[in-house]
Amino acid sequence: MADQKKVVFEYIEALLADPDSIEGFVPAEDSSPKKPPSETGDEMLPVVDSRTELSDSDMEESIDPAAYGLSDTVEPEPEPEPEPEPEPEPEPEPEPEPEPEPAMVAQAPAAPAAPAAPASKAQVKVMNCVLLDMHGLKLAVDFERIEGALHIGDLALDIAGQPEWVLGAFGSEYDQTLVVDTALWLIPERYKPEHSKYEEVVILQGRKWALACDGLIKSVQVPMDQVNINEDKAHRSWLTGTYMAERCAILDIDQLVEEFEAMLA
Repeated sequence: MADQKKVVFEYIEALLADPDSIEGFVPAEDSSPKKPPSETGDEMLPVVDSRTELSDSDMEESIDPAAYGLSDTVEPEPEPEPEPEPEPEPEPEPEPEPEPEPAMVAQAPAAPAAPAAPASKAQVKVMNCVLLDMHGLKLAVDFERIEGALHIGDLALDIAGQPEWVLGAFGSEYDQTLVVDTALWLIPERYKPEHSKYEEVVILQGRKWALACDGLIKSVQVPMDQVNINEDKAHRSWLTGTYMAERCAILDIDQLVEEFEAMLA
């Protein structure tokens, strides 16, 4: 096989050097002893007459590119990958148009201020009271000075050691409430025990003192600007004044309690 390649290459070189000298071309003989084809395992090359020109087909048959590991097909080079298109740049946002300056408007002259309303009269003070019936006389007691009311028949009054103007006491020994004989204290000159009909007890603020009365009449609002104030405290110190709309006497509870404490001391 080596001899066959050698002969082919020598022939090609001679043909390329001088095409006209192909007739006198005689391949060099290999000085090495030749072995029979059967021993070498190579096939016999066809005998080429130097005087006979080889045709193209003979050349193609004599030279087989596949026999030498050559390929007559040239693979095209891979096309380069297209470059990615650049991303479009974002368009700049349009600048906001400047706001037009407000036109100058002539200011109208300020309207004259309205005259101030005359000051209203001071709110009239109203006293919420409870009307009591006592020996035919109606008494008004400030609701804020009352802590409760009890039926006198439900009380076990202790009369031991009590002064004459106290009907008795109820409650514990250390927290007693003293019930005052109201008519005897307020109108001793008109008081008649046989005409007394005490049925209710009104407990005053602090729960130390209570006023006995014939009954509770109703609650009423007393406008203080309609009260005839008692100016003679030396005569009836317990009287705040009189309210003619209800024909009642308004009691001064603070003054009464002060007098009770003074008499008990």
